[in-house]
Amino acid sequence: MSEPPFKTNFRAILKPPSWAHWFGTDELGRDILSRVVHGARISLELVLSAVLGALLVGGGLGIWAGFRGGYAEMMTMRAIDLLLALPGFLIALVTITIRGVGTVNLIIAVGIYSIPAFARIGHVRILVRHVLPNVLSPLVVQASLRMATALLLASSLSFLGLGVQPPMPEWGAMLANGRSYLSTSPHVVLFPGLAIMAVTLGFNLLGDGLRDVFDPRLPP
Repeated sequence: MSEPPFKTNFRAILKPPSWAHWFGTDELGRDILSRVVHGARISLELVLSAVLGALLVGGGLGIWAGFRGGYAEMMTMRAIDLLLALPGFLIALVTITIRGVGTVNLIIAVGIYSIPAFARIGHVRILVRHVLPNVLSPLVVQASLRMATALLLASSLSFLGLGVQPPMPEWGAMLANGRSYLSTSPHVVLFPGLAIMAVTLGFNLLGDGLRDVFDPRLPP
């Protein structure tokens, strides 16, 4: 039976999976199953907040640039092209460096990283001819696909100690804490890693499914 995610038990340190602890325990005797489940809420809230913010800002910029046209559109799209030309991980690192470490700053960093993907969807001809209804579908598809990359980025930053801080059970932070025990207790990193892989795959499959539904050019 699983225990609270923050409860330590120094008599059960690094125990392998068992009936008492289905995913085993970590270096402080905490139940890994409870921490993975609790970490799902943290990771999903973080990713949803970042991608929603990027959708609103990036999509808004694309729509505004498409309606304005001319010089405003050109300057906005060149700024977006500049962000696209830079490695997304570097943009996130710079944001974290400027604003500092923490959950809120991690959301901002992942959101800034995701803005260009949404802004480029707002092409001027689509906006002028069909406005928001036809822009909404690709934005929804892009948002679902972006969840996967945002989760990987957030987990990577937390793994490096630049995101969610201990003792919060964020999956990337759990991988970082457990890497020292990889050779002796691989279950400590196995289950958080599988959680990241499963959710990332799920978001990608969701995005592919939504694209099939919304794209009229695909055969039924």
